[in-house]
Amino acid sequence: MVLAEAYANVGDAEQAEPLLKQLAQKLPDEAAAIRARLLFQRGDVDAAAAAAQAVFIAHRQQPWSSALVLRRAVALAYEIAQRAPQHVPGLVDALAEPVSVHLVDRVRADVRFRIALMAPDPALCVAALQSYEPFPDWERDFLEKRVACYRDAQDPRFARAEAELLEYYDNEGQTVGQHLVPAP
Repeated sequence: MVLAEAYANVGDAEQAEPLLKQLAQKLPDEAAAIRARLLFQRGDVDAAAAAAQAVFIAHRQQPWSSALVLRRAVALAYEIAQRAPQHVPGLVDALAEPVSVHLVDRVRADVRFRIALMAPDPALCVAALQSYEPFPDWERDFLEKRVACYRDAQDPRFARAEAELLEYYDNEGQTVGQHLVPAP
């Protein structure tokens, strides 16, 4: 698997393909994820997008998935979205459901949200935020993007998101220790 991935990362199909065929006999979903990287590195972004989407859907039922391969596939989805924005809706959709046993769930949700932010349709962003509600990440950048997303979508959660962002601003820089009473 390591060699197949190394060759895929440099776009060497001649070396990668025989290894991927061999890998596919025992780990077909991992081979498919690595093939998506190979396609991307060779410039076939459309085929890479279709392959990556299929990988995420297949891994919803595969409890023995490699977390490392899945993390790399999720990272690839972001690269695809950056290079070919027409694939943003399909990637957001493919990343909507967790893979089996919620492997790489946090990374999947974070990348899904970042990809959704690239879309001109704010409905994708709103959909991607659902996995964070009602307790969003308490990070400045995330909270600001959340407010913008709900504002742009004219979503009723905008007011709450804005209030939480203002609360964050009010408390930014404070530490837990500064509010503790000293021991006698």
